[in-house]
Amino acid sequence: MATFFEATTQKNKLSKLVSSHSDVHGIGVGYANPRKPSQGASTIVYVERNISPKRLATLKASMERTVGTASNVPIRFVKSGGFYSDKLVAAQPIFQTRLRPVPGGVSVGTSTAGTGTAGVITVNFPNPSRLFVLSNAHVLNPTNDTSFHEVIQPGRSDGGRPGTDRIGRTFQSVIISTTSVNFLDASVAIADQNSLLDPRYLLGNTGQRIILAGHYISYPVGTRLKKTGRTSGFGTGTVESINATTRIQYSFGIGMFENQTIVRGDGVVGGPGDSGSVWIGETNNLAAAVHYSSTSNMTRSLCFPIQFAMQTFGMRIAVPATSSSRPEAGSLKGAPRKSFAYTQPLTQRELEQINVVKAKRRS
Repeated sequence: MATFFEATTQKNKLSKLVSSHSDVHGIGVGYANPRKPSQGASTIVYVERNISPKRLATLKASMERTVGTASNVPIRFVKSGGFYSDKLVAAQPIFQTRLRPVPGGVSVGTSTAGTGTAGVITVNFPNPSRLFVLSNAHVLNPTNDTSFHEVIQPGRSDGGRPGTDRIGRTFQSVIISTTSVNFLDASVAIADQNSLLDPRYLLGNTGQRIILAGHYISYPVGTRLKKTGRTSGFGTGTVESINATTRIQYSFGIGMFENQTIVRGDGVVGGPGDSGSVWIGETNNLAAAVHYSSTSNMTRSLCFPIQFAMQTFGMRIAVPATSSSRPEAGSLKGAPRKSFAYTQPLTQRELEQINVVKAKRRS
C-alpha cells in the first residue's frame, strides 16, 4: 500500500508529461480506490477521453520506465478530456438575476467582456474595512493586465449594463503566465460601497443565503464539497486529487498550473459561466476551493485551494457584522502540517513567484 508521500514523489517525477505529451492534461495525487481509501494512495493521470488503446499502452509503458519497476505506487488513468477556460452558455434564471446586495454564487463580469460567477465576498485582513468580490482573473481581468475594468452584476451576457449595474471595479489580479508556472487564476473587485455586497452565499436555486464560517487552510483527498455556480447552479462533488500539475487552454495561450485540486462531481458541476464559483464544505460551510476550468463533459472541476487567494491578496471570508457596521472576518480551519494527504498553503518562495498587480482606478 502506497503512502501519499510516495504518490506525491512519483507524481513529481511524471509531471513533465503534462507539458510534453498531448494526451496528458493533468497529473495529481489521490486514492488508489476512492471506494476503499484504506488501500492507500496513487498517482492519477488525466488523459484524453478518446485516447486509443495503443496510445494508452505506450503511455503506460513510458511512465513505468520513468518511475522504475520497483515502485509500489499504482498509476490510475482517468479519461477526463482536457481542461478549458469557460465559454458562456445560458444560466439558470436565479443566478443571472440582478441582485442587491450581491451574494456569492451569482453572475458577475466586466462592462467590456467576460461573464462568470461572483465566488464569495471577502474582506481585507487583519484590519477589515472594505468588502470585495473574489472570482477568477479571466472573469474580472479579461485583458490579463493592469487595465481599468468596471465590474457589473449581472454580467454582460446576462443583461448587465455599464453604469446602471455597476457594483465596483477590478482591484487586484494575478497575471496568468504562458511562460512560467501558475498557482491560481484569481482576481478581486472592490465594491463602490460595502452596502452593495452581501457577505453571504446563495445556496442553490431556492434563494437561501447562508453565512460561511470561514475557509480551509487545507483539506484532504476525499473531502465532500458543494457549490453554486452561475450556470450549473447547485452541485456536489468529492476532492479526487490534489497537488495536481495541469495544462489549461486560454484564449491567449496555454497556462501551466501547479498544486491544483480536481473535484469529481456527482453530476454537472463546472459549466461555462461557472468560472470563479467557490466550493464549500458540504456540512460545515467553510470555503475550500475556487473553480476556474472544467472538462468538456462538465463533471470534473479544476480549482485551486482558496487559501492561495487569501494569502495572495491578504484577505479572509467576510461574515455579516454583529457588533458594529464594519465587516468581520471568518475563521480558519487548519490541518496536519506537511501531511501529503492534504493540500498545503503556498510557501513564501511560491508567493514570490506570483505576479499580483493593481488595476488602474479609471480608464
